[in-house]
Amino acid sequence: MNRGRRNLKQAASEQDFRLKQCQNIAKTAGKYLARFKCVSKQWSSLISSRYFCDSLTRSKQQQQEARLYMCLVDEGGHRALLSMASTSPDNTSFVVDQDLSIPGMGGYYLNDLHGLMCFSMGKKACIYNPSTGQRLTLPKIKPDIIAEQGQTRYVKRHYIGYDPIDSQHKLLCTIVMYSDRLFNLKTEHWVFVLETGGSWKKVVSHENYRPHTAFARGQSISGSVVHYLAWHDMYTCAIVRFDVRSEELTTIIVPEDVRDDMSIPALEMRAELIEYGGKIAIFEKIAIFEHSNLRTEGTAVLWVLEDAEKKEWSTRSLVLQPCQRHLVQDIELIVKGTTQDGKVILAPLEMHSGFYILCYDLQSNDLSKVEIKGIPHRWFDKECYFDLRLMNKKHWVFVLETGGSWKKVVSHENYRPHTAFARGQSISGSVVHYLAWHDMYTCAIVRFDVRSEELTTIIVPEDVRDDMSIPALEMRAELIEYGGKIAIFEKIAIFEHSNLRTEGTAVLWVLEDAEKKEWSTRSLVLQPCQRHLVQDIELIVKGTTQDGKVILAPLEMHSGFYILCYDLQSNDLSKVEIKGIPHRWFDKECYFDLRLMNKSERVIYVET
Repeated sequence: MNRGRRNLKQAASEQDFRLKQCQNIAKTAGKYLARFKCVSKQWSSLISSRYFCDSLTRSKQQQQEARLYMCLVDEGGHRALLSMASTSPDNTSFVVDQDLSIPGMGGYYLNDLHGLMCFSMGKKACIYNPSTGQRLTLPKIKPDIIAEQGQTRYVKRHYIGYDPIDSQHKLLCTIVMYSDRLFNLKTEHWVFVLETGGSWKKVVSHENYRPHTAFARGQSISGSVVHYLAWHDMYTCAIVRFDVRSEELTTIIVPEDVRDDMSIPALEMRAELIEYGGKIAIFEKIAIFEHSNLRTEGTAVLWVLEDAEKKEWSTRSLVLQPCQRHLVQDIELIVKGTTQDGKVILAPLEMHSGFYILCYDLQSNDLSKVEIKGIPHRWFDKECYFDLRLMNKKHWVFVLETGGSWKKVVSHENYRPHTAFARGQSISGSVVHYLAWHDMYTCAIVRFDVRSEELTTIIVPEDVRDDMSIPALEMRAELIEYGGKIAIFEKIAIFEHSNLRTEGTAVLWVLEDAEKKEWSTRSLVLQPCQRHLVQDIELIVKGTTQDGKVILAPLEMHSGFYILCYDLQSNDLSKVEIKGIPHRWFDKECYFDLRLMNKSERVIYVET
């Protein structure tokens, strides 16, 4: 009985601790979450968990700050992704405060749901979380449809949906091929579950399925059902509905009255889907906002899909107030979604200086102007395309996972267990090297071949640890790259500096031939005028600079912190001051590490 009570008490205590962890991390700016996952396996598991996501959602729901995201692309292929913050309580003005442009970003359509964005990266789709800065590039789709003679158009659209039953986000991809005026139309649909090990799966179409092409603009994502406007041909418009859970596609033909009095509706109709029903979180109804006559007559028509199963529609005519007609008369507008409180966002078709958007309140029939400031001038008064998304901070935050998994390395028959140095590791291109101990007296270099995934060890010469009673406790030696250019990593060397502080000397042990296990040595003696730099402080090696200098750092943090750079070629020691470290880190016990990285280092994108 007592044991059971203790277990319950322990479980409750652990639950309270976990809750406090979630609350503390959730208070932190979201852009650091991806970094926090690297702290430990426990933190990574916690941040990725549904428990944390729910906790973070509740935290974000208390914040109503809206952010506007804008994606731009010009005829030359230059692209930008801008983030804007509201500068007024009523969201009547936004200013650009972040440039989130991503190298290789393609297209200009932004699809979003629960704080996740989707756009193209070349021929692949990319999921991006602007709150955490994390992005995930999905595998390329290999479509089954093949272009026939005359089929010159290829369109790919992505939409994000959410299955609340299995708590899964899914990405729908629609691939279309057709010739001029939508002849020879072919369509395929693929779905990707955003989870570890996810892959593209082709959607099986029902027997009454008709090929279609999605609107160039005008799509709407409504919770567990993705909706978008599409054309079966130049005269037949439809709403396409994708049930995220069942992964089934259905279509609803748009009433002919929507496209009445148009000779070629696909070229003339100005209509977009919007969410309609009061609260954006509910998405009670889907409506078509038809605004072909907004500029000329100041009128629009709202076509509300009252019952999707029965395909029942209702209409509502909208007439602008005379005092607001001037806002729409001299400019062509397109719909860019809705605000949190259901207002329709109207944006100019073309970019211009003094850029702004309009918010149309369908309930009060009121039009308000929202200024957009800080867009770089290079985007104005030229041919360019853009998309907008208004996202509130109450949107959910999800951490994206890659599809990798741990695999145990098979050790060879002569393998000896070892423990890596607490410090002193070196990564050399396609081979990882680190210093290790087999026991308190036997030191070795461990080599891991990245391609073959094989481990080998090279015993360090006894002379390196000579005159030491217990080498593992006394030796001050670290691996460094040695050979002129860091990009070549021609040789690996041990920089043994146990006597640097007391005698001003060090020894460089160079591994000349790893296969033959041949070594060479070089004695280093500090210049007398530089001995004072090392006499009163214990130093540890923290790698090398781009030009091969050894970086030496104090073992302990202190005010007036600095590092030393030791030029092995000229035997010269230089001091490098480090400023701006918060004072709370000085004069107390703490641990730190340093890495010097050049901007010429290659940037690698992690994919599934």
